[in-house]
Amino acid sequence: MPTTPRTPECDKLAAAGHQRTQLIEFIEWLQNNWRLRQEEDRTDVLDLHDEITVLDFLGIDRDKLEEERTALLEYQRELNEVT
Repeated sequence: MPTTPRTPECDKLAAAGHQRTQLIEFIEWLQNNWRLRQEEDRTDVLDLHDEITVLDFLGIDRDKLEEERTALLEYQRELNEVT
């Protein structure tokens, strides 16, 4: 039987579900309002990348998260072969 992979970054992401959603909504709101202001004041555009910014804020390593997701997929494939 395959060993379940450790997934600390996935666990962090899952635990921050509601907080993550609120942060993304705030960033979208900020981008929309900044664009309006930018059009009025002709200032520079605020360029934020929602998911990257939120993951950084939550202390989640994107590369490790991707490795864990890949490990989980491989684990599931191995389980499917056993059953």
